[in-house]
Parts: sequence; structure tokens; C-alpha cells
Amino acid sequence: MREVKALIRFSIIVPIYNLEKYIEETINSVLSQSYHDFELILVNDGSSDNSKEICEKFQSLDNRIIVLNKLNGGVSDARNFGLDHAKGDYIMFLDGDDLMCENVLEALNNKIEELLPVDLLLGKMDYIHENGEYEKSHLIYPETIDDSDVYDLITDLLNKKIFIWNIFAHVYKRSVIEENHLRFNPEYFYGEDLDFMIKIMEKCSNIKPGDMSTCLYRIHREGSITTDFNAKAMLNQLKIYHWWFNYFKTLENINEQTRHQLCSFIANMNTMKTSNLYRVKDEDFDKVLDAVMKNSSLISYPSSNKNRIISILYKAFGYKYGSRILHQYHRLHK
Repeated sequence: MREVKALIRFSIIVPIYNLEKYIEETINSVLSQSYHDFELILVNDGSSDNSKEICEKFQSLDNRIIVLNKLNGGVSDARNFGLDHAKGDYIMFLDGDDLMCENVLEALNNKIEELLPVDLLLGKMDYIHENGEYEKSHLIYPETIDDSDVYDLITDLLNKKIFIWNIFAHVYKRSVIEENHLRFNPEYFYGEDLDFMIKIMEKCSNIKPGDMSTCLYRIHREGSITTDFNAKAMLNQLKIYHWWFNYFKTLENINEQTRHQLCSFIANMNTMKTSNLYRVKDEDFDKVLDAVMKNSSLISYPSSNKNRIISILYKAFGYKYGSRILHQYHRLHK
């Protein structure tokens, strides 16, 4: 059995729910790292398959692995449970069906040492399809970034088409998380990364570009929350967009151009999500429509020509039929 060192550089938190098909490969991608000063925290979120047994088998072979078993509470609650037990200098998140990039921990540690002090190291992620094909990220970070104003930094990255909301791509200073009592909102299970990333960026004094891929994110997995449309997920995202739009709209000590860009970004994401309204089942439609109507100010917000056109479309045909027209338009223009 491998002995764990007293000092831990990285705490890697993995929420797991019924992932027996993938979790062994995920664990091995971490254990095979050339850099060894880490703890791997596997949070079994009430799995009913063999995930628990697989995790405990690995735990018996390597003391760097910590298995935490809990009742099912959702992905945000599971990550919070992992954070409560983490001891590393830096935090990383990995989903139980994704893979850590080969020897990336050594590269990340070297980059942190080069750029110290580092509260948040921004990275990126590559993708792996079910058929085993890899897809490299095309994001390119600038060599240096100005983190003197976090909201200007966010808008600058957005303008460069760098979307930083994927929590798996980055490395977080644990002391920043703990000193500011940061946790994932347990009510959120979809879009929770956007919520968490803005909150932690607000608290970081030293944000640095890592410009390397940290993980392989698995896409198009049957049964994945990101591939199976459901009304609950849509309601979840609409709620997050509503909160952050109003937060940015009323935020003090921010220049108006930055405020407009941040509100526009949230408004555009909201409008994209409402275009899925045609997919909502009849029994869920009224509830989702109420949430869409609550976000009507986001749809009408003058964020872009596209948003204006969609707003006019909804006013003319209603949300249900307007979303169907949008769907047909996108199908024809793929």
C-alpha cells in the first residue's frame, strides 16, 4: 500500500453517482500521474450500483484515496462534502466519468511555482467521445492577464471567446475557498459551475493563466445530465441566470460598459436556454413557462441583434411556438 505524505499539494474531488462503467478508468487516470503529492477524494453520492465497492477496492490499495459515502444529495452537495474533508493546498474537481490528462499534476505544480502567488489557475479541458475520439480545446489564454478588477477580467476573457465556467479546468487555492466560506449552492445541479466560478473569482487576488488542459471531459454519454434534456435542469439554469442578471444589474462600483457586457452575457445564455422550450413535456410546460416569463427582462435586454430578434419572435408567436420556429431555423442552418 502506498503511504500518503503529511503535506498534500492537490485535493482532487470526484462526485460519484452510479458510475460503475467509468469510475475505474477515472481513478486510474489520477493514480498514474507522475506527480504524487495529492489526495483523491471519492464522494459516493448514494450510488445503487457497484460504484461504492469499486472505490473501496482502490482505497485499500492506495492511502491517497479517501472514500466518503453519503446519502444522495446531488452533485453540488457531494462536492461540498468533499471540500469539507479536503486538506490539500489546492483544489481540483473531476467528474466520475471524466479523465485527468496525462501527467498534468506535475505540469500544474510547476506552473504554480513559476507564477506564485496563485489563488486561481485558469486552465482548459479537452473532450473525449463515447467512441474514444479525442477533441482538443481551441482556447488560447493570453500570456498575462490583468486581475486588478475581476469584472473587467471576466468581460475581457468573454470578449476573447474564453469561457471559464467549466470548474474541472481550473485549480483553486483551498485557503481562499475556506476563508470566504465558499461552497456550491446545493439547490443547483446544472449550471452550478457558473455560479461557483463567479463567486470564487470575486474573492481571488491572484488569478493566473495556466493555459493547459487538465482533464478529458466525456461528452454524449447516454444518461448524462448534459445530454438528456429535462425540465428540472432547465428550471435550474433559468433560476441561476435570473439571480446573476439582477446581481450584475444592481452591482455597485462597476463601470457601465462592464455591467452591460456581463448582463448581456447572462441574457444571451438565458435566451439560448429558452429556445429549448419546445422540448418540454406537456406536464412540465406551465411550470417552465412561468420561469421563462419571470426572466422576460433578460430576453428583452438589448444584448445583441440576435437577442432582439428572438425577443420580437416570442412577442409575435408566443414562447412555445417561437421556440419551435427557432428550432426549425437552427436545423436548416446547421
